[in-house]
Amino acid sequence: MSEHRITPGQIYEACHPGDGKRRIRIVSVHGNRAEVDTIDRGPARRRSVFLNCLHPAGTTVNGRVRRTGYRLLDPAERSTPVNDQAGPPRPTASNITDPELDRLWERAEDAEARLAYAAQLLVTGSGDLQTRVDIARRLCAGDITILKAREEDRG
Repeated sequence: MSEHRITPGQIYEACHPGDGKRRIRIVSVHGNRAEVDTIDRGPARRRSVFLNCLHPAGTTVNGRVRRTGYRLLDPAERSTPVNDQAGPPRPTASNITDPELDRLWERAEDAEARLAYAAQLLVTGSGDLQTRVDIARRLCAGDITILKAREEDRG
């Protein structure tokens, strides 16, 4: 059996039928991991995959169909329609509009205030610990407001 060499640029397809034939492209290989980009649906997403999940074929040495990991696609299979185009750009300071930036800033400030009050509630709240933990959990999840959390803690 020949050595399976994993190199940047190779395209693999998910072996599990529930993954909808998701495809990934090898970006780089480091130690026992490969950095990959998803290339089918939506914007490309970079992540790390263990090399032992990347297989040269969709079948095992015993001839069984693989149900885990990814199989290497040959050039003929790669010519099928695949979204090789980059997805829409991620929001960054250079491409985001002012209203979007304002909404993000407000959401960040709201989340920061919720977390700060949840921490304060856990340390100095007036109810029993389990009640304070439940209130803090719902506050952090956004189920209740800070004012509602204060009311529930007091009584």
